Amino acid sequence: MTHMPFGVGARPALVPNPRVPCAACTRITEARRAAERAGNCKRVELLRREGLRHGDEVHRG
Repeated sequence: MTHMPFGVGARPALVPNPRVPCAACTRITEARRAAERAGNCKRVELLRREGLRHGDEVHRG
């Protein structure tokens, strides 16, 4: 997490550091890539949706 100002005169807000992905994002991404390499299409789609849901719930407020 890092503090970043948004807009002119805005107070800094605590936001995820874009250079350091969260542990859950990393776990989901690595599992999805492994499923892609294994050719498991159903698991790839499941993990893709889980990643989108995680992003909506955790990183967008």
